Amino acid sequence: MDRILKIADLKGAIKKLQMTLDEEINILNGEIELGLLEEFEEDGSIVYGGVRCTPYTTKRWEYNKETKAAIKSLQEMAQYQGDATQKTSTSLRITF
Repeated sequence: MDRILKIADLKGAIKKLQMTLDEEINILNGEIELGLLEEFEEDGSIVYGGVRCTPYTTKRWEYNKETKAAIKSLQEMAQYQGDATQKTSTSLRITF
């Protein structure tokens, strides 16, 4: 079916674009860290050509094996006791 091939082609193009985007973001971050864009700073953002680039921080936690095992055990116990609700979703996974 042509639609599947079209989706595969689009996914490949997106992957290439994402790699290019990641490279450009890394370069921009470096320029910001070096203070090369201070003239475009406005209220904590970089503003250029009507586009606003605002830094944000995301915090994630990483756990050791013992903590992961304890969390998994608590989840399994909650599932067994009926204290957890299973949610199911379905999507298409296109691989090539």
